[in-house]
Amino acid sequence: MSTNAPQINYDVFVSFRGDDIRRNFLGHLVDAFHREQINAFVDYKINKGDEILHALDEAIEGSSISLIIFSKNYASSRWCLDELVKIIECKESYGQIIIPVFYEVDPRDVRHQEKSYQTSFAELEEKNYNLSTLEKWRRALNKSAAVAGIELSKYRDDAKLLKEIINVVLKNMSKHPVNSQVLVGIDRPIAHLKSLLKKESEKVRVIGIWGEDVKINTPKSLSDDIVRRVGQMKVLIVLDDVKNTNQLEMLFGTLDWFRPDSRIILTSRDKQVLIANEVDDEDIYEAGVLSSDEALELFNLKAFRQNNQLKMEEYYELSNSFVDYAGGIPLVLEILGCLLRGKEKEFWESQLDKLKREPIKEVYDVMRLSYDDLDRLEQNIFLDIACFFNGLNLKVDYMKLLLKDRENDNSVAVGLFAKNLGKTQEAAVDYGILMTFVMY
Repeated sequence: MSTNAPQINYDVFVSFRGDDIRRNFLGHLVDAFHREQINAFVDYKINKGDEILHALDEAIEGSSISLIIFSKNYASSRWCLDELVKIIECKESYGQIIIPVFYEVDPRDVRHQEKSYQTSFAELEEKNYNLSTLEKWRRALNKSAAVAGIELSKYRDDAKLLKEIINVVLKNMSKHPVNSQVLVGIDRPIAHLKSLLKKESEKVRVIGIWGEDVKINTPKSLSDDIVRRVGQMKVLIVLDDVKNTNQLEMLFGTLDWFRPDSRIILTSRDKQVLIANEVDDEDIYEAGVLSSDEALELFNLKAFRQNNQLKMEEYYELSNSFVDYAGGIPLVLEILGCLLRGKEKEFWESQLDKLKREPIKEVYDVMRLSYDDLDRLEQNIFLDIACFFNGLNLKVDYMKLLLKDRENDNSVAVGLFAKNLGKTQEAAVDYGILMTFVMY
């Protein structure tokens, strides 16, 4: 069995003879799939051209399960028989699960081509199909009907049969769980969360989880469902403030689970985290600080209501002083602008004077986050820089030489640059506004 399985786009491919079941049974089956959020491929087209046949082959290959509904006239359709041959190929090549359903037919008649199936093959032989094609169809019927399936004769009505089909499909969908983690007391909350996720809604649905010490642990079948759905769709995913390499893995495992045309955007303060998450260097965009003009524009947007040009001109010099202090960092500019909005010039001047002595608490709390994310050794080295080298125009190579440890290792210095806590400007090091904050 090959392990080079194709990309999975559907949970189930349904192979059926439309004349036998299309109106009633199939409609109820599709409704049941929808209620259970089972992503099924069901081909309603009666006339099949080459393009449709190619699409059917791709759909079969891209399905985890093939549900084959054998009915009285199934074998009278060469399209159904060709589908069946493809299904058996997928089963033998990479272990696709097949579920036969025997709808008003006996499994033995299907397997050995007896009764209506014998009649169908007699008609096919009259149409002068070559012997190899006929033998290929017979072999596919024999192999698929030999698999334990679901027989209508064992159920009182179609409703009972449908319920059993859904149960068997769901059971087989979870045969290869993504997570092997054992969690206690998880079944009841998982069932409730699934019920919330299934509620019909025409808008984006947000589900909240509230409680003491709540933790998402990618548990059991819920995470498997999420991974399966994501893997079947072309998606754009944005994960903000990724701090370690485990976060993406805990959510989705590997990038192999996504369709090739999906896009994932990660934001992080640590470049090494992006690289560890398989982001190529050429795909990393460094969101640097704003230019002087951009910084002033953002500050004015936050500090002055309704783009008040007169106020902007009156406060121009003070505004530039705050912009210089912010060092082009957007979040600091926004905090300062909101703090000063609607205040008199005396308040602006007092706040600027205060900034020369100590940072404003709101700004300090934000900037401190980057420092708190460092480990103990990184914090100590960063504080050494803040105390002894702040404001000095040191060359990059010289700074790295100073920061080497006893083992001649400068990985901590490199790590500080990767965490965006140090900038290189014309081969010199600038540790920016954060230096001022950590010294208090």
